[in-house]
Amino acid sequence: MKILQNNNKISFIDFGIVEVGESKEVAITVENDSTAYLENLVFKCEGVKVLEAPVRLDPNTSGIVKLLWVPSISLKKPLKAELKVEGIEVYK
Repeated sequence: MKILQNNNKISFIDFGIVEVGESKEVAITVENDSTAYLENLVFKCEGVKVLEAPVRLDPNTSGIVKLLWVPSISLKKPLKAELKVEGIEVYK
């Protein structure tokens, strides 16, 4: 599975610097580049709320994951979060 932001493959999601009391929503693309059907997908990103995500991706299709970060503390550096994906691979 590829994770893309602005059509570029990424390892971490860059939320930038967000002030306490503000929020930032980020949309990324997840692409199933395998021959398996990916089912029962669960997306997790520590400290970040997953607003929307696909639960299934057919082979060679993609979906959008929307994430929301609302910081509770002030950070000096941009937040770079890792997206974790769990699910089942089904070959038909």
